[in-house]
Amino acid sequence: MFLPQSVSVLLAFLVSAGAQNAANLTNSNRFPLSDEAKDILMELDEELIFNLYDYAEKLEERAHHIERIVKEIREPLNAAKGIEEEYLSNPLHSFPLIRHLYEDWGYIEEFMQRPVGEDQINFLKQHLQELPRHSDVVEATEALSRIQHTYGLTALKMISGHIEGIQFNSTLTALDCFALAKFHLKIGKIKEAYQWLQNTINTMHEDYEEVYEILGLFQNDVVLLMARCLTKLGRKDDALSLLQSQPDFAENATHLIDLYMEQPDVSRDIYETLSNNYQATCRSSHTPNPTRLHCRYNSTTTPFLKIAPLKMEEISLDPYIVVYHDVLPDGDISEVLRLSETKLEPAQVVSTPRTSNNVKFRTALGSWLPDYEEVVKGPPKGPLYGRLRNILRDVTGLVIWDYQFFQVLKYQFGAHYAQHHDYFNMSLKSTVLQGDRIATVLFYLNDAPHGGATVFPMLNVKVPAEKGKILFWYNLKGETHDFDEKTLHGACPIFHGTKLAMTAWVSEYDQMFIQPTLRPGTRPGEIYK
Repeated sequence: MFLPQSVSVLLAFLVSAGAQNAANLTNSNRFPLSDEAKDILMELDEELIFNLYDYAEKLEERAHHIERIVKEIREPLNAAKGIEEEYLSNPLHSFPLIRHLYEDWGYIEEFMQRPVGEDQINFLKQHLQELPRHSDVVEATEALSRIQHTYGLTALKMISGHIEGIQFNSTLTALDCFALAKFHLKIGKIKEAYQWLQNTINTMHEDYEEVYEILGLFQNDVVLLMARCLTKLGRKDDALSLLQSQPDFAENATHLIDLYMEQPDVSRDIYETLSNNYQATCRSSHTPNPTRLHCRYNSTTTPFLKIAPLKMEEISLDPYIVVYHDVLPDGDISEVLRLSETKLEPAQVVSTPRTSNNVKFRTALGSWLPDYEEVVKGPPKGPLYGRLRNILRDVTGLVIWDYQFFQVLKYQFGAHYAQHHDYFNMSLKSTVLQGDRIATVLFYLNDAPHGGATVFPMLNVKVPAEKGKILFWYNLKGETHDFDEKTLHGACPIFHGTKLAMTAWVSEYDQMFIQPTLRPGTRPGEIYK
C-alpha cells in the first residue's frame, strides 16, 4: 500500500493503541462508565479506525492516479534526455510539449484540488459528538491520579502496572503520560508532574514522532514543562542544563528560567479529604492494631436468632462496630442488583460546609430502593423488602419501619468515598422529623479484592469488601446520643474491577421506645449540635 508515511504510521499506532485499550477496558473497567457504555465506546473506536483505513485507501487511490500521471508525462522528457535540441526540432515532439504545458497542468491542478475522502471525514464529524467529553477525560484522569495518591505509587509503577503488589497489564502511552503530567502540574503536584514528564520522554518512540505531533504531543513542549518543574522543585541548575542541551532553547535558557521563577505557585489540593491515616489504612501495608475482640454466633439480638444465629465478628467496642458474615443470600443480591441497575446515576452527597468546597467526596453511581415513586403509593411490598428489613432488625436490634430506604452503590475504576461521618450534625428536614442517623448498616454485594475496603482512619480499622457480608456500627454514643467522631470512615479507591454495596441508615427518633433519644436540656424536635 502506497501511503504518506505519517498516515501509515498513524494507522499502525492507532490500531495498536485501540487493541490495547480495548483489552484494558475489558479487563480493568478503565473508563468510569457503565459496562454497556464502555462496550459502545470500544465498538465506536473500532469503527473510527476502520473509517481511517478507508480514508487511507482513498489517499492511496489518489496517489496511484498521480503516479500514473507522472509516469505518462515523464516519458517525453526521458526520451529527450541528452538530445533536447534535436528532439524539440521535430514538430511532432514540440507540439505535444506545448500542448501538454498549456492544457495538462491546468487539469492536474484541478485534480489536485479535489477533496479526498469526504465521506470518511463526514463520518468522523458525525460521530465526534458520541465520543467522551472533556469532563469524562477529567474524571478518568482524576480517578487514576487518586489511585496513585492513595496507594503511594510512582509514575513508573503505574506505567509498569504494579499496583499494591499485584501485576496488571498496562497500556499507558506517551500521550497518556503527558496528559497525566499536565493534570498534576495544574493541581500543583510538581513532583508527580515531573515523574510523568520523564516517563513521557521514555515512552516516546522515534518511529511515531510524526504521529505524536499529529496528536498534539511535541517533544519541545515536554522539555519546557520538565524545566519548569525542575525550577519549581528548587533544581534550577538541572533545569538550565536541560534547556541548554536543546538547540531550540539553548540561547534563551537563562531567560526561560527567570520566567519560571517569576510564575506564582499553583496549588489546588483535590486530595485534602484523603488524610494520611486514610491512605495508610487503605494500603496493603496496613497493619491492624492487636485486639482481644472475638468472633461468635449472635443469637440474642432478636428471637429469630435463637434458631438461626448469625456469625458475628467484633471489630471495635468503642465505637461499636461489628461484621456479620454470610448473611445476604445470592438470590437476594441478584434481585437487588436487578432492581437497581437501570436506575444508577452519580451518587449525591448532602451539602454541608465541608462537602460544598468543590472537592469530590464520593465518585460512585447510586440508586434508591424502593424509589420515591413507589413509596408514595404506600409501604414497599414484596418478599425482598420484607427480608431486607428483617435482616436489619436481626443485626441491629433496632426498630425498622416499613418505609426503610436502601441505597445501592456501584464503585468502578478509581471510585471512592472520602472520609466522612454518617451523622449530619445540622438542621435538615429529615433530622427534624426523624432525628439523626443513629446507626449505619452496609451490605457488601460482591467481592472487591482490589480496593474498595471500608476504613476507619481514627481507629486504624480496615474492612475488606466481601460478598454477603454486613458491616454495622453506631454513629451516636450510647445513652447520650452524642456524635461519635471516631466513626469517621471512607471507602478506598477501586483500582481493579467493581465494588457493589448497599447502605441503610437507621433513624434516631424511631428508637424512642427502646432507647433514650433526647440529650439533657433539649426538647423534642430540636436539632442537636
